[in-house]
Amino acid sequence: MGGVLPGNRQYASRVVGIVLLALFVWIPRPSAAQPEIEELLREVEALMGRGSADVDPLALVRQELPAVEGAAAMPRRGPIEAEVITRAEAVAHVQGLIDEQLPPERARAMEIGWKALGLLRPEQELRAEVLRLYGAQVGGFFDPQTRTLYLLDDVHPLMQQPVIRHELTHALQDQHWTLATWLEGAHEDEDRAAAMQAVLEGHASHVMNRVTLGGLGVTPESLASGADQGMMAELAELLGLDQANVSAADLAQGLDLGLDDDLATMLLPRDTPPALRAQLLFPYVVGTRFVSGYLEAHPEDPMGAFLFARPPKSSAEVLAPHLWESGTFLPGLTKPGTFLPGWKQLWDSALGRLLTHVVLTDQGDPFAGSPEGARWVRPSRDRNVALTAEWHGDRVVVYEPNKSKPGTAVPGQPVVLWVSDWGSERAALAVAEAAKSRLPKAKIERQGGRVVVLSGAPAHLRRAAVSAAFLWN
Repeated sequence: MGGVLPGNRQYASRVVGIVLLALFVWIPRPSAAQPEIEELLREVEALMGRGSADVDPLALVRQELPAVEGAAAMPRRGPIEAEVITRAEAVAHVQGLIDEQLPPERARAMEIGWKALGLLRPEQELRAEVLRLYGAQVGGFFDPQTRTLYLLDDVHPLMQQPVIRHELTHALQDQHWTLATWLEGAHEDEDRAAAMQAVLEGHASHVMNRVTLGGLGVTPESLASGADQGMMAELAELLGLDQANVSAADLAQGLDLGLDDDLATMLLPRDTPPALRAQLLFPYVVGTRFVSGYLEAHPEDPMGAFLFARPPKSSAEVLAPHLWESGTFLPGLTKPGTFLPGWKQLWDSALGRLLTHVVLTDQGDPFAGSPEGARWVRPSRDRNVALTAEWHGDRVVVYEPNKSKPGTAVPGQPVVLWVSDWGSERAALAVAEAAKSRLPKAKIERQGGRVVVLSGAPAHLRRAAVSAAFLWN
């Protein structure tokens, strides 16, 4: 599991911090994760037939590059430099990005919005939670500005090889697509950045998985033919599948997922906030399925060029690829409306289907409640759809009184306004009921397919604020 760090610092400061920070490589660390991780590593060592002797990461970079080029169908276009750094240096890099992309004022406003919608508990501090999660879990990154792959010197030797394969894929992506430029469109909202990140991380995870299987002497063709029943049984056990009834198709699909949801829970610190858990796992777990499904459906495009040429614009399109492939899905509410005279806007962003699901359920599910997430088949109309399956756009905005204009507003706490559009009145009714259950202190109203959630507004301003929200474009 890995990540890419956009190297253009001036550009990077315009991107919502949480999503950008999730682009770092993250690695399970026994001190931060559950104790079962050591047992998992031993099982993988046994499967691979070797122990965890010390490895030379820089030698591995040179060794792995040809296999990664082949699996990605992306020949290198220039040299790829690599450097081994300490965890303290990596944490300092994370802290620097947090300071740059999530400065105290922006973090305060974002934290107000997240707490009002139940994404953070009252006692939690956003910047601290981000640094605790990513600082502890970071295992390396690729920086397009320096064209250097950075590896950490304290990563478990068994994990160095897959990390290098993943990060080499990002290096090749950068040589073909110039990632700092490719990501520039992501500054519009966090949900779009998450969708683009799913392409980057899903592609890198797919390539990593294929190279790893090749190193074990396993190919998708051999799995499909059932040629190696012993290896299939070992992999099924490792992936938590039924060894007696697993098919080659089930096994291949399990490998393409990148991470099982239960396994992912084991790899993260126990008290990770559900919103951060969902954001961290989404590009790796759901993005891998999305990219793998595309490459399987389009063998004429082995390097996934179309994914990079026209990336998805929202987490909803990654969760439902037919929406992306049609090219017709246009989530609304791209610009927040004004609140009331005398109030200024502190922060706004789209939650997207991913975080909307967390708000409505308090579950950090990267599949946003849908077991069909990222399937390349249109779901049957007879199936019960997830609560957020009909998400058509949303915007959350934090306002506060403008104290520079006395008398135009009543001084008080900031106001959080969340507006969401849904594909049907039935879906909006279900969302409104879920929101009332999860956010009992907020004012919640629905008109047609639109739901408005208002938190923190003085009583005499609530009606005007909600009425204005129903008129947003």
